[in-house]
Amino acid sequence: MASHRSQHLTELIRDNEEWLMERILHYASLHNYTAYTSTLMEAWRASISGLSEALIQALASYDNPPEFGPTEDWFGDPCGIFGRHEADLHRSRGITLSMFLSLMKYYRQTYLDLLQARYPTTCDWETLFVQRFFDRVEISFVESWANVDMTQNNVELQRANRNLANEKNKFLTLFESSSLPCFLVTRDGRVDVMNLAAVRFFGQGTRPGEAYYFGRQNLTVPEWLADDIGGFCSSDKSEFEFEKIFCSAGQEYYFDILFKRMLDVSQKFSGVVVTLKDTTARVCAQKKLEQLHSNLKATQAQLLQREKMASIGQLATGVAHEINNPIGFVQSNLSSLQRYGEKLGLVLQQTEALLGEGQDTTLATRYAEILGKNRIGQVLEDMPSLIKESLEGTARVATIVRNLKTFSRVDSDSWGLCDLNESLESTLSIVWNELKYKAEIRRHYGRLEAVYCNPQLISQVFLNLLINAGQALGDKGTISLTTWQDDADSYITIADTGCGMTEETKRRLFEPFYTTKEVGQGTGLGMSIVYDIVSTHHGSIIVDSTLGQGSSFTIRLPKRAAQPQEGLLQGAEPG
Repeated sequence: MASHRSQHLTELIRDNEEWLMERILHYASLHNYTAYTSTLMEAWRASISGLSEALIQALASYDNPPEFGPTEDWFGDPCGIFGRHEADLHRSRGITLSMFLSLMKYYRQTYLDLLQARYPTTCDWETLFVQRFFDRVEISFVESWANVDMTQNNVELQRANRNLANEKNKFLTLFESSSLPCFLVTRDGRVDVMNLAAVRFFGQGTRPGEAYYFGRQNLTVPEWLADDIGGFCSSDKSEFEFEKIFCSAGQEYYFDILFKRMLDVSQKFSGVVVTLKDTTARVCAQKKLEQLHSNLKATQAQLLQREKMASIGQLATGVAHEINNPIGFVQSNLSSLQRYGEKLGLVLQQTEALLGEGQDTTLATRYAEILGKNRIGQVLEDMPSLIKESLEGTARVATIVRNLKTFSRVDSDSWGLCDLNESLESTLSIVWNELKYKAEIRRHYGRLEAVYCNPQLISQVFLNLLINAGQALGDKGTISLTTWQDDADSYITIADTGCGMTEETKRRLFEPFYTTKEVGQGTGLGMSIVYDIVSTHHGSIIVDSTLGQGSSFTIRLPKRAAQPQEGLLQGAEPG
């Protein structure tokens, strides 16, 4: 029967280690023993584990609760062995006999509480066994303590102090060795200690251990973190991680900052642990990578657009060539027809005069009737104006074709002298179909010297700006074209009375892929490439826009820009 009870009690103790730990920690906190020891659950595991193993060994050694005798052998008794070991251990830690014995009463109560909580019926045998076990431990503890003289006690205390100092130095070394700035802020907002990385960064020290041993009273919370720390301390958060930008001497520093409540292991310390991780290099590298990625996307899009424009150019050249031949035929034939008409009119006039001089009036009358019936007079009257209008129309077609052939060479990298007024007019004729029904064109051209540039690229700039201006007009409006020169530069202003731009649009106007148009109606590259082309010519663009009133773009081009070593990627749809 006793063996069965021993086995059952052994299993109960082993299965409830966590419960026993929580229970003794509850008693220790309730009666203020944690002021002298740790509040970490794991710190109590060693004590509970040691007691439980000693108790289980006693259950294996005794068939019944071990009573006392006047000649008890405490050295061979498992309870006695554990008691003497605990006496040596606690004495070396500076624990007094009274403190140990009083705390041991709560250890005893913890195991008795377990029996009461887990046994559904009476457990007198188990209770008595636990009571006698703790009695024997305490007796062995007192006996061991009483047999130690003062010299041995001093030696043990000195050894314990050295061990304690070594432990402190080990953790201080770990704290100081961290490459991450770290400091502890007390509940009242005072910096308690900073590690070496922190004091160096904040300029509050330079040597290891300096802040810990000599400068703790002078440590202060950095101003740029004070509000954040204060806000965290007044909140109910256990931790808070965020990014912070710190500016010093014109340089930006990026930090990942972590606030974390102190994990107080003895209920003696409270506050916030602040850890900083310098991410400046990573953030700068990331921004550079994002910029490179953006540039790559823009370059790729421009390359695709250039190929597209080159293909359009080849198509336009072919179309222009095909149109040019029949237009040439029509112009030549119309010119011949004009001459033939003049000769025919002259012949008819002469015939009519000869018939009038003759004696046969019947023939003259018959001739006049034929002319009247076929309205030859009206034909001869209308023919010159009709042929003239046709010749003017074919001349316009020829001009458009010539401009189209010129503009189609957008992939050309050739530089040369260019008449900006002529280039602007040529481009205007290309886009006229987009503008003629809604735009009134006002020209204010100055006398310009030829500018050294890439004419095809400049035409591309004019094209984008003119189409954007037309799209901004809505149903009706005015586009003003103004050119002038000073001693060094030429200026071209393209202004419209359209919808204007918001401040955000003006700020982002030249960003690649930025567009205010609906999806599929613009690439967002037009203004970006306008800016690149003008920049390549060492020029500049001034944008003036008022929402609801219109916009103007003033382009400044040096009269003789230095040709770049590599041609700019060009050719993009507007907007």
